[in-house]
Amino acid sequence: MPLEEPAEFRFGDRMTDVEAMMWRLEGLDPMFRTTMTMVVALDGAPDRAAVVDRLDLVSQRIPRLRDRVVAGPLEMVPPRWEPDHEFDIRHHLRSVVAPGAGTGADLLLAAESVAAEPFDRERPPWQVAFVEGLANGCEGLVLKLHHSYTDGLGGVKLALELFDLEPRPPGAAWIEPRSGPAPLPSLIGRLAEDLAFEAQHTAGVLGRVLPWAVTALRSAVHDPDAAARSTFEVARSLRDQAEQAGRPGSPIMTRRSAGMRLAAIDLPLSGLRHAARHAGGTVNDAFLAGLLGGLRAYHDKHGSAPSTLRVGMPISKRSDDTSAEMHNQVEAVLLRGPLRLADPVERIRLLHEMVGHARSQPLLALLDEVTGLGVRVPGVQHVLARMVRSIDVVASNVPGPPLDLYLAGCRLDRMIPFGPRGGAGLNVTLLSYCGAVQVGVNMDPAAIPDTAVLTDCLEAGFEEVLECAP
Repeated sequence: MPLEEPAEFRFGDRMTDVEAMMWRLEGLDPMFRTTMTMVVALDGAPDRAAVVDRLDLVSQRIPRLRDRVVAGPLEMVPPRWEPDHEFDIRHHLRSVVAPGAGTGADLLLAAESVAAEPFDRERPPWQVAFVEGLANGCEGLVLKLHHSYTDGLGGVKLALELFDLEPRPPGAAWIEPRSGPAPLPSLIGRLAEDLAFEAQHTAGVLGRVLPWAVTALRSAVHDPDAAARSTFEVARSLRDQAEQAGRPGSPIMTRRSAGMRLAAIDLPLSGLRHAARHAGGTVNDAFLAGLLGGLRAYHDKHGSAPSTLRVGMPISKRSDDTSAEMHNQVEAVLLRGPLRLADPVERIRLLHEMVGHARSQPLLALLDEVTGLGVRVPGVQHVLARMVRSIDVVASNVPGPPLDLYLAGCRLDRMIPFGPRGGAGLNVTLLSYCGAVQVGVNMDPAAIPDTAVLTDCLEAGFEEVLECAP
């Protein structure tokens, strides 16, 4: 049935510190572009006017899609979202023609041309492209959204507002009444708001961090042994994160550029679940095991044998209480992904332990607070940029809808996610949809010039995991 009830979306007026860092790093160099892209393959050609009307209705239902990013007078304060008084849905739509015979590979080539283009930073940073010329008269969509809007789960939630649960035209959608754009504040007003925000933000951070320090101090007086153990755990956590960022990773995937090559791999969700259960892990553990198996094969083809790779992995902090909060609710951890462990079952088990250990790190709870204060210091963004460039691969697992979705009567055959590299050598993102799994591979051609070889290796790595269970 069409979407009838409004989903709950809660946005803040300002970017979080992490979102501000994404926005600013991209301003330093296009290689740090942090755009989330979803490529949708439809089983037909939807009515274009109906889709455009639906997009316009969605942008009214979710007014944040009509807001642009505005930096304030104080650079240290995160940018804010303000209404784009010249918003026009046509500025966010385009059409492209798939090359060749219009195969699935041709759809990805068309998506590359769309995804690689930077956003106009003076407009709301999102775009929808219609891909024409696919085989059998079908069409596709490329949905682009800047990561500063939300995280992967939030991005899927936003995208689902466009689709229906029944194969019929969406018809009229519920629209939240709009009171019109708010007036733009003056420069003096922005400065005053920035000063007030920074004072309140810093006080809030100190209010959350200081109790932890006071508790640690009291523990040191009343139970010095326990305090020593706690201090040791935090110190070890700091040491682990520093070592992850400092050790060399792949010796053959070192170059970086703003270029992009996309590939897609289809997997059975039931097969991944079976392999994960057999090894005592999760679907995410099996996904990581297949990814690392493929990267091992790729390095072997190049005569390179690193023992580990630097794997960046976002960990969701979403809960039932915060599901409507659309800001980025992830904490990034770095893993030393094992490459020399040939047995996929042992690899899944080891990764299960490693991911569990990373989630339990005592530093993780304070990471956002420390990062938030750190990015306000001049020069820290350049340090963060160097750290991000040292990541070999970003791996992300995003749960998708378990039911068929439709757009203006056309069924969505595939939903392929492409996460941002943000300076890493490649990003590999898994999205489940209707009992299947689509894995989107976003590769930097400077780091990986033979992208077809890597794609073949990744397919073999995932197949190895699927076959590990009897």
